Amino acid sequence: MTQTALPPQARVVIIGMGIAGASTLWHLAKKGVQDIIAIDKGPLYQTGGSTSHTSGLIMELSSTRLNTLSRVYGREFYQGLFKDGQPCYQMTGGLEFASDNEHMQEYKRRRGLARSWGVDAELISPSEAREKLPFLNASAIKGAFYIPTAGIVDAISAVETMAREVQEMEAGHIYGETQVTGIDVENGRVTGVLTNRGYVKAETVVICAGVWGNLIGRMAGVTVPFYPVEHANMTLGPFSELRGERGLTWPITRDQGRGVYLVFRGLNLEVGYYGEKLPPILVTPDSIPPHDQVLAGRSCTERDFSMSETASFLAEAVMQARELLPFLPEDPVPGHVTNGLVAISVDEAPIIGESPEVRGLYFNLRDWVNEGPASGKITAELIVDGVTEWETFQVSPARFYAHQTTPGF
Repeated sequence: MTQTALPPQARVVIIGMGIAGASTLWHLAKKGVQDIIAIDKGPLYQTGGSTSHTSGLIMELSSTRLNTLSRVYGREFYQGLFKDGQPCYQMTGGLEFASDNEHMQEYKRRRGLARSWGVDAELISPSEAREKLPFLNASAIKGAFYIPTAGIVDAISAVETMAREVQEMEAGHIYGETQVTGIDVENGRVTGVLTNRGYVKAETVVICAGVWGNLIGRMAGVTVPFYPVEHANMTLGPFSELRGERGLTWPITRDQGRGVYLVFRGLNLEVGYYGEKLPPILVTPDSIPPHDQVLAGRSCTERDFSMSETASFLAEAVMQARELLPFLPEDPVPGHVTNGLVAISVDEAPIIGESPEVRGLYFNLRDWVNEGPASGKITAELIVDGVTEWETFQVSPARFYAHQTTPGF
């Protein structure tokens, strides 16, 4: 939607239209809130943030009850979204491999957590894992943790579908290519947002800007301990060994011990790497290039590897992946290699709720697409009702000590 100027006033202004912003908008509309404005500096709906390049993996079990409940809610929510008659969510099942006995013991503990938190999960043997993934080297693992409801969401389609439903409810207006340049605060309360399309007076502002969350927070005088880091990812293929009835037949897989995750997309294989050989690199949000300085078809939150980084990543990631999938060549030629930005807080938990410093200023800053729908639900409940269905102290913006908000920390 393109207009020369924004409306002069709104009940709520949402900054960012990735999965967090779209979900916040949708849940506010469902709760009956009208007069909402959602803006993003990128083009709709491929806005250039982390949502634009996410792998879209949904693995429901997390390390906390809140995150697990959020992921279950997210999976069920995505299952109800359809774009042009096609589902936004594909249930593939998910395998987590135990590369040694210690990881197998950890998965036994996680199975107990899963059952207590309502997630259908089971431990399976190497041979059972091979039945689900016939080209797996079963001798490379001690067993696997299996979640049958895991899968992949098309995040861009999900965002667009939520936006369309909000517009059908006539609850809000959505604007792309709209740059926030300032947030006004008077007497400790937010009063409005300044953009390149004009000023909007608002009693509530929600920052859903992902990797730019820290930068936008500073406009309101608040330091949010939430920073982008680079994450290595590549695509290999095509491989005839992956031929199946559908493009997403095989389960999503990951091996925490080896630091890799594997996503099967038709005859291609996506490999993500979190291992020690190429650790994540902290990035300042100020250094992210604007959209008009990025090559067509790429996100401004993706950076090409240098030659040395490419060599290091390929060698290590492929070595780890080949232990699981022996059909991979030793020196594959990748179709796409990138270092995509994701944002994390200092304690790796989300930041959701009202700022303790500025009233009316809310944050919905997510780590992963898994919990995006639930984070929007929580944010909308806090804005409208002041309370949430779940206990959310773990994600409160008020949990940080002052020293934790410093760049050095």
